[in-house]
Amino acid sequence: MRFLFLFGLTFVASCGFTPLYSTTTTPDVCVTSIPEHSGFVLYQILTSRFTGKKDCPYTLTVQTPKFSYSDLGISDHSFTTMQRIQVSAEYTLMDAKHKTLLNTKAKTNGSTSIINDPYASVVARETTEQDVLKNLASQIETHISSFLLKDTQ
Repeated sequence: MRFLFLFGLTFVASCGFTPLYSTTTTPDVCVTSIPEHSGFVLYQILTSRFTGKKDCPYTLTVQTPKFSYSDLGISDHSFTTMQRIQVSAEYTLMDAKHKTLLNTKAKTNGSTSIINDPYASVVARETTEQDVLKNLASQIETHISSFLLKDTQ
């Protein structure tokens, strides 16, 4: 049994496999500012994830996130009880020579409850909006990191 484990470990170590969520550093990517409040929140999340300095080899430009809302749950009295919040954003990754390396779109969604208390409903909606922006930033970071790591190997 130990022999199989050691053989498998040796095989995986020698094949060049590198997990995406390993301890390797994130690529140096500078994030340009994003307009509006939701864009600023997304900008803060992205700049905390990428190790961008003044002279970055890559620049990330993200368009203002677009939110859309749709009703999911309707009560017997025709009141909305649940709402889907969907956010999408286009982004472009460019190198130091301003050559476009990646131009795509990310999209994610979440849901929130709407209850009789207006304050609680507003807080729940704002929390869900921040959560979907964090998820959107994770998608962008994963896509860019995997794209740049693929280029280096």
